[in-house]
Amino acid sequence: MNEQGNQRRKKWRNIVVIAIIILIAAVGWAGSQAWAFLRSLNDGNDLDLIDAPEENETINCLFVGVDELPGRSDTMILVSYNPLTEKVLSISIPRDTYANVPGYWRSSGKPYGMQKINHAHSFGGLPLAMETVENFLGLNIHYFARIDYSALHKFVDAIGGVPIDIKSEMDYDDYAGDVHIHFKIGPTTLNGQEAEEFLRWRQNNDHTGDGLGDIGRIQRQQEFLKSAVRQLLKVKNLFNIGDLQKIATESVDTNMPASFMLKMFKDVVIGFDYENNLNFITVPGEFSDSAAYWLVEGENRLMLDTIVQEHLAPDLTQNINVRVLNGTAESGLASEVAEKLNKYPHISATAGNAANSNVEVTEVVSYTEDSIAKYVAAMVGGENNLYRGDDQTITDDVIIILGKDYGA
Repeated sequence: MNEQGNQRRKKWRNIVVIAIIILIAAVGWAGSQAWAFLRSLNDGNDLDLIDAPEENETINCLFVGVDELPGRSDTMILVSYNPLTEKVLSISIPRDTYANVPGYWRSSGKPYGMQKINHAHSFGGLPLAMETVENFLGLNIHYFARIDYSALHKFVDAIGGVPIDIKSEMDYDDYAGDVHIHFKIGPTTLNGQEAEEFLRWRQNNDHTGDGLGDIGRIQRQQEFLKSAVRQLLKVKNLFNIGDLQKIATESVDTNMPASFMLKMFKDVVIGFDYENNLNFITVPGEFSDSAAYWLVEGENRLMLDTIVQEHLAPDLTQNINVRVLNGTAESGLASEVAEKLNKYPHISATAGNAANSNVEVTEVVSYTEDSIAKYVAAMVGGENNLYRGDDQTITDDVIIILGKDYGA
């Protein structure tokens, strides 16, 4: 009896050992396939656009969706990861957002000026799209990924469809363009063709809809992306990397090195607290009178700036004391900056005059952690000299000495 029991236990041990070997081999194979997959996404193009982030610097990636090249971008999403707080902010930028596009018309030599933000890609490709978004959000973009929508349906089919909850009945037909969109309210799993229809829908044949236009479309994109990521991370799709690689290499153009993507997968995907550390927003604004533009002004601009600065902030638990000193002859400048800083959480700013009223370049003097000083410097904006102070009598965390360059 004992011998039979020992044989059974030995048999089970053998089965367990074999299972472990198979699992290790499977994971190793999936890992090697994943590495090949990530390397294939970056074909070496546009590597000069890489502005590699410093250690612990917030990492910003711009995702651009296009229907065809060259052409306007259909989707712009800025994804920002703060390694100090381990939080991710995803900012969807409506394509009709009214923004300044740098550069000049070849025909007239006049500036592009204020345009719909999605025009930037058609005017100057990824470099101009990145520069426009950088200026609009006040962020330094390190990486990009441009995605061709023509392969969307292949990707969705490859991962087994994307579960979604349809919140508005969709009934639209464009016979000239051979587009037919018909969905009932309720949960469903979208195949590739249906996913493309779901993401394109804006209104029904009778002109009813969700009343949100492009903003509603962005909300559906965000819901779709969340569900698609959950579906992609299912174990079965680890063994489907070959198919995904073929689709991605045909439809994705990026300057992210494979090592960076693997690190982001480890830091942001595996074990990531999606409920508490992932924030999806749409750029706040309102439609112009003609409904042609999405205007980001006044309170909406302040709201956007506040969200971005809160994300950039270190994990603050107490107030930062900031002393703003006017190093110019322009009256009231320090009070203006201090008032601006006091609108941000955890900032307590006071104003005064510097001993020297002929300072050329703004100085930021840190008596606290470097990450906090950089955070405050970013709120002030513009170029500045940031260095650590050595005056032991100073009680402020950061001292800002405004120079002639401020606001110039």
